[in-house]
Amino acid sequence: MTRPAPEDTRLTQPRCWSTAAAVAGMWLVARLPRKARQGLGWLLGHLIHAAGRRRRFIARVNIELAFPDLDERSRKRLVRQSFVSAARGMLETATAWFGPEWQMRNQVEIRGLEYLDEAIQTGRGVIMLGSHTTSIEICGRALGRIRPFHTTYKPDRNPCFERVMRARRIAIYGDAIPVTDMRRIVRTLKSGGIIWYAPDQNYGKKNSVFVPFFGIDTATTTGTVRLARLGNAVVLPCFSVRRPDGRNLLEFQPMLEGFPGEDSRTDTARVIARIENYMRQYPEQYLWMHSRYKDHPEGGLNRYERYRQGLPHV
Repeated sequence: MTRPAPEDTRLTQPRCWSTAAAVAGMWLVARLPRKARQGLGWLLGHLIHAAGRRRRFIARVNIELAFPDLDERSRKRLVRQSFVSAARGMLETATAWFGPEWQMRNQVEIRGLEYLDEAIQTGRGVIMLGSHTTSIEICGRALGRIRPFHTTYKPDRNPCFERVMRARRIAIYGDAIPVTDMRRIVRTLKSGGIIWYAPDQNYGKKNSVFVPFFGIDTATTTGTVRLARLGNAVVLPCFSVRRPDGRNLLEFQPMLEGFPGEDSRTDTARVIARIENYMRQYPEQYLWMHSRYKDHPEGGLNRYERYRQGLPHV
């Protein structure tokens, strides 16, 4: 049987013209001064907040669950701040992918690089344990210039944009592997490679356990544990955030000791607690628009539907 020909996703094809226009816009944004990009991000964030009813609802529920002690006014402010941070992250992505080298000067401070070098010197694969903050891409470009690595990512539904995204990430990081391609990730780790991996999104109940995240039992992939075991890898926490002056910080922490242990649930809870502890310092920079708390330990309706219907959703 003849296999169907792969889709042509070159930007010159009519089906990809809208993506080509978006890429052109990113190229232009990448040449804006940092202060102009910050201001544009503020405006874009408020526009998306006003128009994005569904994402605003998800963020509101997430923040209500994660920060029950905040009053209503403070929660609304944190939701708005998270949208502004996400918009600024989108514009930083444009700079990371298409910006000239001068745009990167003094843009990212890297702390704790010695911890990464110590992990590399073990001769084992290295899992850079990250989280879904809004400044991942620009910090990744800064690191890729001095310590090339493999990033994992969730493929985009738009095949035209997927082609661009993959090509740019390979160019600035070193390589990009779909998060679903576990065999390739394991092979990379076994060969002593460096993988950036973030387990803090909802990937469904398969190969997941419910562990606390901001005090809420949350479906969390055991991927970090499985990759460390199968790839004989060390786990090195690293976090990317944006400072008040618009510059960025990529901070490495020491390797996790005694990881993995004997129990996957305990290890996964340990990993997620490390992410939570760091993100409590920068709550507005976490990707709260993602359906992180969707699955409920009891099954049935997800937490957002329970919230809509006035049912207990914790």
